[in-house]
Amino acid sequence: MTDPRPRLSDRDRKRLFRLHNRTCHICGQPIDGVRQAWDIEHVIPRNLLGRHADTDDNMKPAHKSCHREKSKVDAGNLAEANRREDRHIGVHQPKQPVPPGKPLPAGQPARRATEPLTKQLPPRRALYVPEPRR
Repeated sequence: MTDPRPRLSDRDRKRLFRLHNRTCHICGQPIDGVRQAWDIEHVIPRNLLGRHADTDDNMKPAHKSCHREKSKVDAGNLAEANRREDRHIGVHQPKQPVPPGKPLPAGQPARRATEPLTKQLPPRRALYVPEPRR
């Protein structure tokens, strides 16, 4: 469970807006604060970091439309991560048992280099050749 979300004051919103150069960190376009709706958005979601997510580096301005799209993607990724974690630690049991493995089909063995190389190797070169003295 995440910590209760703190309410940002107008002063903090203005400070973060200026700190991050009045640009949407998602699309990189400038934000016109008068004509465009914008939010302060967490780069790494609060669901993952909790109260440690409320830092100036993690809270950046974003257009409302960009923020909405990113939040949809974040919610899907977080739900999938939670499902994987549940399966990994055994919270979710599969409906059917996993069938035992089947033996590999019989076939030819993998090819191996059984004969020595017939190609002549080039002569070795020294990596460092001192210059002749004058």
